[in-house]
Amino acid sequence: MCFGLNNAPQTMQRLMDSLFPSGDNTIFAYLDDIIIASPTFESHLTALEYVFKKLKSAGLTINLEKCQFCRPSLKYLGFIIDAGGLRTDPDKVSAMLNYPTPKTTSDIKRLIGLVSWYRRFIKDFSAISAPINNLLHGKKKGQPIKWTAGAEDALSIIKERLTTAPVLASPDFSKPFVIQCDASMNAAGCVLYQECDGLEHPIAYASRSLTKTERKYSVTEKEALAVLFGIEHFRPYVEGTHFKVITDHHSLLWLKNLKDPAMRLARWSLKLSQYSFDIEHRKGVLNVVPDALSRSIDLIDVKELTPDTWYSEMVKNVRKFPSKYPDFQVQNDCLYKHVRHGFKIDSNLSEWKLVIPTANRLKILKENHDLPTSAHFGISKTLARITEHYYWPKIKQSVRKYCLNCNVCKANKSSNQARMGLMGSYKMINFPFQLISLDLMGPFPKSKQGYKYLLVVSDWFTKFIFVHPLREANAKGVMNFMENNIFLIFGTPQIVVQDNATMFVSSHYTNFLKSYKITPWFNAKRHPQANPTERSNRTVLTAICSYIHDTHVCWNENIYKIAHAINTAKHEVTGVSPAFLLFGRLLPTTGDFYGPVSGNDQNLEEVTDRLKWRDDLDNLPSLYSCTRQRLYEAYLRNKRYYDMGKRKVIFSVGDKVWKRNFPLSNAANKFSAKLCNTYVPCRVHKVMSDLVYNLVDLDNRDLGNWHVRHLKADLANYSDSDSDIEHEDNIG
Repeated sequence: MCFGLNNAPQTMQRLMDSLFPSGDNTIFAYLDDIIIASPTFESHLTALEYVFKKLKSAGLTINLEKCQFCRPSLKYLGFIIDAGGLRTDPDKVSAMLNYPTPKTTSDIKRLIGLVSWYRRFIKDFSAISAPINNLLHGKKKGQPIKWTAGAEDALSIIKERLTTAPVLASPDFSKPFVIQCDASMNAAGCVLYQECDGLEHPIAYASRSLTKTERKYSVTEKEALAVLFGIEHFRPYVEGTHFKVITDHHSLLWLKNLKDPAMRLARWSLKLSQYSFDIEHRKGVLNVVPDALSRSIDLIDVKELTPDTWYSEMVKNVRKFPSKYPDFQVQNDCLYKHVRHGFKIDSNLSEWKLVIPTANRLKILKENHDLPTSAHFGISKTLARITEHYYWPKIKQSVRKYCLNCNVCKANKSSNQARMGLMGSYKMINFPFQLISLDLMGPFPKSKQGYKYLLVVSDWFTKFIFVHPLREANAKGVMNFMENNIFLIFGTPQIVVQDNATMFVSSHYTNFLKSYKITPWFNAKRHPQANPTERSNRTVLTAICSYIHDTHVCWNENIYKIAHAINTAKHEVTGVSPAFLLFGRLLPTTGDFYGPVSGNDQNLEEVTDRLKWRDDLDNLPSLYSCTRQRLYEAYLRNKRYYDMGKRKVIFSVGDKVWKRNFPLSNAANKFSAKLCNTYVPCRVHKVMSDLVYNLVDLDNRDLGNWHVRHLKADLANYSDSDSDIEHEDNIG
């Protein structure tokens, strides 16, 4: 055959297979290489003679310079083969250990291809090499890459594993094979071995990550998938033989006898029907190797454990007095504790949990709470996730303390406790216009007269309201109306309540109130409930909407009539209309209310009879007293309902608190308010009242006054140390 033909290797291999069939377990041929493995020297000479005759009959010759005869070990295809089995070639490994740091995607692919040749010796190869493979995502061939610290750590681990690679036993096809399988949430693992002299000799390891879809399978389906993966992966060894499959999931015993399977299980059952095997159940704690392979992505490497004094003492005591610690055992210098999971159904979770020393607990907490695969869930979910595999004394307290002190959770989660802040104290107001409140509604569509805003002023005592349209939302228009239409007619108030709009906190407006010796009260930010006018606004707006039909520019046409309707309607708290409580009389809506117009000779008795309703004017003091009582009763009634499900919390100056965040979305900057932190950290600068606090951020910038309903308390920083977690003398 000529050199250089495309099908030359295939033709050569077919020739060798015809001369030395695969059924012979002594002679192995791969292209132009022939290996003869014999248990004794005599049988080896017989096999050599047989090979020579076969080659001569086929017209083939032997190059003696390339041959090695009667060797105890042999380098072949990058491996060393000897009586012990298969192991790595030190020369090849040395070249890998000196491999330079990759700089391009081609270098990475060359490195992965190089070390993948020995992946059968490296447990969890896919999980370890993941940081290196991730550098290829979205990169083109030959494109420069940025070598990360994670990739460097992965390469170091691979090099270390290559230098300490185990010896894999050679398969003996006269003995039955055994496949151990196991599956976790994210991976499937298996090991092929044979028993010899009562010991299990591994032949090959294998593991792979589950796909996004496979991770949604049920526990039983994942375990069945692990069995299918193990059998198909080791098919060249077990096909045509009767072998055993060992799993720690008891429910898989029905796999081969499944009746009327549907969809996925039907396909799997059909694939497995071509193999002859028995399924054996083995407890998870005994199924060590595949369990570790399948959970390699999730669990901590036991080599990373840093034993402390307590941990080392427990390992020593368990080994010395095993009967005293029946719930503990030591494997590979690691301490395990038996913890029942309490499931009434069979579960693949092992009841033997790895005990974690103090130095490693913080890492476990971070991995099971902070990572995206844990999603910063709450205390119960985080505790359940950790206790699936781990144990340490007072683990519940550790998880609770860590979750409660997680800054990410504080910034994004609302408290599940009762809302903070009871209703404020009763306002001791005794006279009309002693306390007024105001608010600005709008902007509305520009009316025909050019108005866009509506000023609403409310008297707290009588519930009397004023409305006034404005063309611009500025302090000048508000001050002119209040001075000319309220202060100089009904009297100057003692207190004015308003929100934190720019016009109300301006020096022009505050100086105006000071000139009349008025005390301003400002709402806490984002807390309009403290402004009585807010309730009047809803009534006014509903009435305005009721009289708008074709166009919205006429929104201001009926506002004064609407205010009159509100002022002359009976109020549910005071029992009388605001107008009657203010003026001591009913307000007529037409002139007919006074009767016919008469001359000077009009009968005064008739006039007096028509004006008897004015007699109540002399009883205004008692009416005010009754109103005060009604207002106080209404306050107590409202307070009782408002305080339901709420709790009283008092902060002090300097306390760190978390304030609810109110950002605004900005499409131009690709900024969404829904994706921002729900809370931001700040500190109490001043205590304005039991319910309102002046806050500053962590850089001492003023944040204004905020109601306690928008705050939540902060807890002390978390630290997992010996002082935080007390060890138990006998944690069994």
